[in-house]
Amino acid sequence: LNIYNDNGTGLLVDTKTNGLNTDFTMTGGGSGTVDTTNGTALFLDPLTMNLTFGTVTSTNASGSGVLVDGGDAVGGGGNSALTIGTLNISGSSDSGVQIIDSSGDFSFGATTINNTGTSGGGLEFTAATGDTTNIAFTGGLDIDTSTGTGITGGRTGSGTVNFSVAATGTRSINTTTGQGMVLSNVNVGAAGITFANATASGTATGNFIDLDTIGGSGTLRVNNTSALGVSGTGISIFSSSADFIFNQISLGDINAAGPMTYGLNLDGNSGSFTTTASSIIYYAQAAGIRIANAASTFSADFQAQIEASNRNDASYTAGGDGLVLTSNNSSSTINMARFVFTEFQRASGPGGQGIVSNFGGQVTIGGGSVSSNNAMGDGVASIDIRNTATNITLDSVAIDTDDPGESGGGIYLQNNTG
Repeated sequence: LNIYNDNGTGLLVDTKTNGLNTDFTMTGGGSGTVDTTNGTALFLDPLTMNLTFGTVTSTNASGSGVLVDGGDAVGGGGNSALTIGTLNISGSSDSGVQIIDSSGDFSFGATTINNTGTSGGGLEFTAATGDTTNIAFTGGLDIDTSTGTGITGGRTGSGTVNFSVAATGTRSINTTTGQGMVLSNVNVGAAGITFANATASGTATGNFIDLDTIGGSGTLRVNNTSALGVSGTGISIFSSSADFIFNQISLGDINAAGPMTYGLNLDGNSGSFTTTASSIIYYAQAAGIRIANAASTFSADFQAQIEASNRNDASYTAGGDGLVLTSNNSSSTINMARFVFTEFQRASGPGGQGIVSNFGGQVTIGGGSVSSNNAMGDGVASIDIRNTATNITLDSVAIDTDDPGESGGGIYLQNNTG
């Protein structure tokens, strides 16, 4: 099946219009091409399907480039619903690809979604109660947006979503001010979810990477994560059992304080989190790194230096903390090759604490430094560690809180082992 058209939709199956709710089944397609200009290439809503196309292209669609709503595989979940060898979408006003409340296997080869000229996002998917949706990108997934979210997906009710992006081809999420990846109640497929980079060149709206209740047997990996600014949290992972690797992280702007709440916030997780390269977080309003409510099986491994920095901007007044560990299971483990907290003196505003740990778990820091030079407040220590099993080595500690109007500072240790 080959379709070439300008204006309108390439292939349209609409069984909802006028409330007719027709039963419709479509199979085949072979190695055919759907090439649509000024329209949606595939609009399938709903139908029973087993479709295959060699190449699908949509340019300047007023909605999505490909939309599947209620598209169920012939034979149900676990069977092929839609396979596309090469997918190219540009200029769609809505998400480039939408898969809504559908069941079956959706497989895409080399995929490019470029919505830098619109407000459209990249990939969007949901699964409803009773749906088992398997979405796999086997040849690369390259997403570019302006304000739209790169990837957003999840489930409602008791639906199941398995999502994977194989480590081949171009794998990137680039945006100006959109969110990078927002996933909720999603399983990482056995092939993993692997991206070379996720970047925001401006201030991303909301949490840049927002992962909630992520499970599955695969690993979610982003080699390079960077955002010049974030209005929420840079990387937020909540209540998840999956394994995560963010090799290198750079969040915030060294030259200007921004609105970022946390650089990295790991809360209530039971899997693992790993970095492998030197990383830095600038001007987090609450804390650069927060790890809280970790389960006994949780482990964090920062294999290279990670720095939380409040420096170079004398007008910065938030005084965010460096490392905050709280209410973690005593068997959870947090290992840091080097931790650095740097805070220069400012004209006003409180200083952030370098390390705050209360029931932090089993904490090892192999080196680094804490440097603070602002008012902490009465009874507030620059390093405050309580009820924690520690093995901490810092190469240097510099605490200066003796200028007029300043108070607090120092080191407080209570009820620790190690």
